[in-house]
Amino acid sequence: DLYLILSLLRQSSMPKKELVPVNRPVLFGSVVPILEMSCECALESLVNDNHVTNLYILFDAIWIWCFDNEDPAECAVQKIRSIREEQDWNKISLEYIEYIYFDTFADKLKDSVSKCMDLVCNDVGISQMSVIVEYPCKNFVREMFCRNNIFPFKLPNGTDIELVITVNERNPEYFSIQRRHFLTSKKDPLPILHFALRVYTDEGWKLLPISWCAKPTCDKTRKYWNWGYVAFYNKLQNGEEDISFESESYDSWNYLFYRDESDPVQLVCFQVD
Repeated sequence: DLYLILSLLRQSSMPKKELVPVNRPVLFGSVVPILEMSCECALESLVNDNHVTNLYILFDAIWIWCFDNEDPAECAVQKIRSIREEQDWNKISLEYIEYIYFDTFADKLKDSVSKCMDLVCNDVGISQMSVIVEYPCKNFVREMFCRNNIFPFKLPNGTDIELVITVNERNPEYFSIQRRHFLTSKKDPLPILHFALRVYTDEGWKLLPISWCAKPTCDKTRKYWNWGYVAFYNKLQNGEEDISFESESYDSWNYLFYRDESDPVQLVCFQVD
């Protein structure tokens, strides 16, 4: 009896695992209206959007706006700075800005934000990024989109977290991400995480946001998938038409990269708070 009591006491004092939702990706349709607006009006709309809860999500939306409008959004930085101060949000990681994918139009936005110390953390040499999982493209699709899985990882501060992926083989539209982490007390604040894909390009590793990209989608054969800005299949050759996906979240701007089956893809996160 004494051994049983001691065992129960020991178990009760151990950190508990708690399963909680992650910051869920926002449906693509939520960002569509701002693409038709001016940069200033888009920012005004975003600051009143309940989905926009931190600087990372706001920045991702303007990043999309730049690509879709082929506009450098030069007016954006001062307005973003004012929004951050009004909302009392934490700054964004300089590492996130420096490694996010940019083209000609978005490059000016990147430079302006990275030089604004009111927006970015001076975290040079201190990575704020956690690599949750890395697979070749072919395996990434199978492990992330087609089966239930648990991926343990650590935040830079040493906090242990497990990412729980739940899918439904009969319904490819069902895709759930939750996280399980160790709580020493119910009063412990839940870390706020921001997720992105990291792909290897001719210019090295680049980050691609997924905060406005909803869930992964597939074609009717379930052989070809896309999530956000990455298409997971061999690029079609010889003038063949592109395949179409089932989800309404699909749009032409999603495709910045076509990944061959051997290309490495990572799911990563940054701690917001």
